[in-house]
Amino acid sequence: GRADEALVLGIELANRLAPAGFSAMQLLAPEQALPLAAERQGIVLGEAVAALRLSVAPAGWRLAGGANVVDGANPTGCSASAVAAMVELALASASIEPAQLDLIKLQAAGSPGNDTAELAALRGCLAAPHAASATSAGVPTARQQLPSLVTLKAELGHTVGASGAAEIALLCACLDAGVWPYAAQHHQLDPALDVRLATAAPPQLRYLLACILGFGGGHAAVVLERLAG
Repeated sequence: GRADEALVLGIELANRLAPAGFSAMQLLAPEQALPLAAERQGIVLGEAVAALRLSVAPAGWRLAGGANVVDGANPTGCSASAVAAMVELALASASIEPAQLDLIKLQAAGSPGNDTAELAALRGCLAAPHAASATSAGVPTARQQLPSLVTLKAELGHTVGASGAAEIALLCACLDAGVWPYAAQHHQLDPALDVRLATAAPPQLRYLLACILGFGGGHAAVVLERLAG
């Protein structure tokens, strides 16, 4: 209630420091970003300038909620417990249940450990048992299934400080225009992750969750509601 309009900027420009720093930590992929792929080896840096306008005026999207959890135990990686807490707090702030989520924008930057930790945390706090499937021993087990998933790192690279604003802007624009980001589908996903990326937008999409995990321990999530019309 303090302001009717706000502008949120995300800016990451080409510079010498970022590639040198990430290279020294051996976090850069040698060729390309391969989020969730078995052969993923790290991140590919990108640059972006993004702007999000927040307004009290009606719009096609509503900022329904969000959360930020800081856990710097691993400065270069995400914490599964922090990701779970982040999601639970974001859903609570939006007053929705996990089953109401239709789409999740993953961080999934291509780091072997981070991709695994992010998915494990999401499964732990969001996935519900679906149809049972038989194991090799013939014992039924409940398969855990997440909402539709998408990642944009294969499209943009990791734009570091701009990635939250840039990826939210890009994803909402894609959904509004009926265009689906598909680059990550061109590589084989890691079977150990037992996950699939959506090849199209969910036919009925109301709520989406954007995961924004930053270096240094930042774990942020934003819940957006797509409004009718």
